[in-house]
Amino acid sequence: MPHRHWPDPEPTDPTLKTSYLAFHVEDDTAIDRLATDAARHGWHLTFPDRHPHAGGAQHYAAYLENDDGFEVELVAINPSQRNRDQPIHRS
Repeated sequence: MPHRHWPDPEPTDPTLKTSYLAFHVEDDTAIDRLATDAARHGWHLTFPDRHPHAGGAQHYAAYLENDDGFEVELVAINPSQRNRDQPIHRS
């Protein structure tokens, strides 16, 4: 069942399925390219009027949804976190 912003189901619910995924993406250019490519594969921007800052002014991302209600968030990695020698840590 796709996520439609209703209250969270019980975590032990056997019918619970993943319908939302988030990924870190290399940079703003990659976000723009992926969002454009996704449109050719049945995905559309969830918040087109606020793209690419739907998550806030300091947050460059594409929020995508397909016709089945599945959602993907693509977030540009903050340049200060883009150190290839160390993994990215979430706060």
